Amino acid sequence: MTVPSYKRPQILALAPDPASAKAGEGLARRAKWLHYATDGRALWGECQGSGSTPYRTQVDLAGPAFRCSCPSRKFPCKHGLGLMLLHADVPAASAETPDWVGEWLAKRESRAATAPAAPATPAEAAPAPAAKTTADPEAAAKRAEKRLARVSAGVEALGLWLADAVRTGLDGAPQQPPGHWREAAARLDDAQAPGLARRVRLLAALVAAGDGWEPRLLDAIARLHLAVAGWRRYGALSPARQADLRALAGLPEAREAVLATAPEPGPWRVLGSRSEIEDGLCTRRCWLRRPADGRLALLLDFAPPGQPLPAAPAPGALCVDALAFYPGTLARRALRVTSEACGQGADSADPPLPDRLDAARAAWAGALAVNPWLELDGLALRGLTIEQQHGRFRVRDADGDHAPLAATANEGWRLLAFGGGRPLTILGEWDGERVRALWLTDADGRTLAGAGGDDT
Repeated sequence: MTVPSYKRPQILALAPDPASAKAGEGLARRAKWLHYATDGRALWGECQGSGSTPYRTQVDLAGPAFRCSCPSRKFPCKHGLGLMLLHADVPAASAETPDWVGEWLAKRESRAATAPAAPATPAEAAPAPAAKTTADPEAAAKRAEKRLARVSAGVEALGLWLADAVRTGLDGAPQQPPGHWREAAARLDDAQAPGLARRVRLLAALVAAGDGWEPRLLDAIARLHLAVAGWRRYGALSPARQADLRALAGLPEAREAVLATAPEPGPWRVLGSRSEIEDGLCTRRCWLRRPADGRLALLLDFAPPGQPLPAAPAPGALCVDALAFYPGTLARRALRVTSEACGQGADSADPPLPDRLDAARAAWAGALAVNPWLELDGLALRGLTIEQQHGRFRVRDADGDHAPLAATANEGWRLLAFGGGRPLTILGEWDGERVRALWLTDADGRTLAGAGGDDT
C-alpha cells in the first residue's frame, strides 16, 4: 500500500473549520506531546490535556483517518491535526506499533472488507426500508417506470409554471413572495424530482443576488425550459442524454452499475475539495484532473446530519487508481475503483497547465455545448495574479484578462497576501464567470489551501 506524505497546507485543508485549524497549529509543538511515533502506515502520540490521563491520538496515514480519546465531536479534532502538523515539521521516529493502534487499524481493515457501498446520491444517503431477501427485477423495473411517470408529470407542471413566468415578464420577480418559488419547488419534490426542485429554489437566490440578476435569472429559466423540452422527448434521446436528464432530476444511478463499467486509468491530480450544507445534507465536491490529457473528474460524497464525511484526498496529491464514470454526455462524476491512498507525486512530471483565462472560457463553452445543465467545472491555470479593485477580488492573467474571484472578504485578503502580486498556479472550480481557488502554488513551490470549506 502506498502511504502518502502531507504538507502543512494539505493537512490544514482537512480541518472541519478555521478554529480547528488554528487550534491544531497550536498543538504542533514537541512540548505538547509526551511522545509520538510512526510505523510508516500509522502515526500516533499522547497529548497531555487538562485531565490526569493524556489523550491518545492516532492517524491512519493511508486515509487519512483519525481517532482520538478526547471528547471533541469534530472530525478530525485539533489533536489529530496537531499531530500531523508536528510530523510534517519534525518527522516522528520509527517504532513498533502499540496494541492500541494495531487493534484500531485491524478493525478499520475488517470494516473496509465487509462494509456496504457508500451512498452514491443524497437519495441513497437517507434511511432505506429493509430489502427483500430475493431481488425482483420485474418489480424493480415497474417501480422505476412509475417514478419516471411521476417525474414526467412534475416536469409538465414545471413547463406551465415557466411559461407563465415568462409571459408575465421577469421585471416583477423581485416582488414575488417567497411562497412563489417555494411552492413550485415543493411540487417537484412531490413528483420525486429533487434535483429540479433545487434548481427552482435557486431562482429565488438569483433574484436576491443584487446587480446583474436579470440575465442570470433568464439563463437559469432557459436551462429549465430546455430540461422540460428534453424530458418530453425522453424516449427518443440517446442513453447518455437520458442519463443527463435523470441526474438533473435527481434520480439515482446504481453504484454497482457504475463500478461495472470500464474504468479510466490515472494518475489524477487532486485539484481540491469544497464542502457545503444544503437542506441539512452535507455535500463535498472533490475535483480531479488527469495531467496526461486534462480530463476532469468529480468525486461526490454525502453525509446526513450528525454524520461525518469520509476523508477526502488531500489537495495537490496524486491519485493513482482508476475511476469509473457515471453515465452522461459529459461524464464528470466518478467513483474511485481501487481506492488506493493518494501519494504526493511530482508536479514537475505534469505537462504545463494553460496560462490564459480564454482557455478556461473555451473549455467551459465546450462543456456547456455537450451538457447545457452544467453548473460547475474543475479549473487548473498557471500564471494568474490575484488583485483587489474597488473592494472586489479577481484573478488576472498575463494578457490582462480578468475574472471575479469567488471568496469572502477574509478569504480574499488571505489569498491576496499569499500571492503578493506574483503569478500563481490556481487549482479549483468555476462556473464560467467566477474562479474559486481551492489550492494555490507560487513559483517557489509554496502552497496554500484556498476556500475548501468556508460554508461548513
